[in-house]
Amino acid sequence: MTTKLARKSATRLFASLIVLAVARVAFGQTNGPILFSDDLENGANAWTIYPGVPICTAPQYVTTATDPNANHTLGGSAGFQLTAASDRVYHDISLTGFPTDGVHLSLWYYDIEDRRAYSFEPFDIRSPNSSQVLGLGAYYHFDNYAVRILKNANGSSPNWIETGVRRTIGWHHFELFQYRQPSSDTVDFYIDGALAYHATGAMDATLNRVVLGLGFADNIYQTGYVDDVLVTTLTVPEPGVASLVVLGALIAIGRKKSRARSV
Repeated sequence: MTTKLARKSATRLFASLIVLAVARVAFGQTNGPILFSDDLENGANAWTIYPGVPICTAPQYVTTATDPNANHTLGGSAGFQLTAASDRVYHDISLTGFPTDGVHLSLWYYDIEDRRAYSFEPFDIRSPNSSQVLGLGAYYHFDNYAVRILKNANGSSPNWIETGVRRTIGWHHFELFQYRQPSSDTVDFYIDGALAYHATGAMDATLNRVVLGLGFADNIYQTGYVDDVLVTTLTVPEPGVASLVVLGALIAIGRKKSRARSV
């Protein structure tokens, strides 16, 4: 009797795990076509110095020949090094065929944990006129990494928010997912593969300008390295299609149970 109950419990647990896994795929997002990709192995030609007052400057393009921390990619050799608060560059993505479902920004940042006062290292994707800015970064005042939401739909500006992910020395994976459809106000921020902050109420905007660095002299310091920048579209399944996928999984599990009882 005990063995039979244990088998039933194990079967229920297995079935639940299958349904959860299928639901996560069905209701979640998948990366679509690449909008922009730069592993910085071919120079810095894809980037332009950000316009601003005071005048912004370009990060140093460094290689592992002189700096072992310069590159994140296995087998690669180059990346950007932030050395001054004025360092800031951008890359604009073509608006032709811009995605309606959402945008995914991914980049790698090497944190040296600079704790000097006013040291700040931000990275973001924004609208061309900066009406909306979504980003991630490291700020001397926070022990943890931070995310940025410039505007909420109600007009408020939460700006920089501390996450629960602790700053540590080394490479870290920064990602954000802006869902333009069906939830145009939702943004998920990931750090090293873990959800660091979930935001609702963010003002929807066409985000097509990728910005690396601060470019703000009042903050005095900026240090660290950046590599492997990637922007892709997001494909979010329609609710009806997602429900059919989960229903199909449930039916398959039910049939499996029925066959097991008949044996």
